Amino acid sequence: MTGGGVLENAPRGRVTFGLVVQYSNGALTPSGNLIFKDHGARITLKATSFKLLNIREHHAVILGNANVNGKANIAFVLNVDDLGKGGSSDIFMIQIPAWNGYSAGGVLDGGNIRITMLPQRGR
Repeated sequence: MTGGGVLENAPRGRVTFGLVVQYSNGALTPSGNLIFKDHGARITLKATSFKLLNIREHHAVILGNANVNGKANIAFVLNVDDLGKGGSSDIFMIQIPAWNGYSAGGVLDGGNIRITMLPQRGR
């Protein structure tokens, strides 16, 4: 799963993100990168570990931990939808429950989210 984009009209202003999350062959947990910035709320999140990547058709849920504004080990939940059309209707929604119940997201104003399911190899 990959993506990057911007939401210009989030409740506190501009939001930007970039992500790559995947399972490597045989891995029990996903790996990758996630950087998120809420420019209006002055929140910067950088993922440090991922616990789960669950994909169902065009929707993915990612659970992990991150550094948020320099504070370590903060849990986050990310929901994304890859609705095609070059990203014009893709959805990004992030929640940081321990950060005063923070959440942000919506339909992308620019960018793209791509969820790709590769066939599993026989065991």
